[in-house]
Amino acid sequence: MMGNIYPFSNIRACSRCRQTFDLSEFMKGEGENVVISSYCKDCNRSYANNLAWKKAGIINEEGKVFTTADYKRLALLQDNKCKICNISGIKLKKALAVDHDHKTGFFRGLLCSPCNLRIGGREH
Repeated sequence: MMGNIYPFSNIRACSRCRQTFDLSEFMKGEGENVVISSYCKDCNRSYANNLAWKKAGIINEEGKVFTTADYKRLALLQDNKCKICNISGIKLKKALAVDHDHKTGFFRGLLCSPCNLRIGGREH
């Protein structure tokens, strides 16, 4: 085995979650078989979200930086529905937004984009 790629195979292990996936589950470069990420797409997305939430200064209920684990837990608690209008996240084309107070950074709930934009418009 070379690194985390299995020779003569289309399988690769994610460096973050350690699960094995088909190469189609990794970000690719210009060449068809050029893998440019050592993280699977889900781990890559989680990493990007965590970085964005940290940069935005979003804080969870415990006063810590909001993470993907917080998002998943709260999506379950809210039954994957907008906290305001109750639309199902499954019906939306985008994931529920992480609504937070822009002054304090504290998380308020997961909202659909229209509800999040309405609240955001009132804050500015």
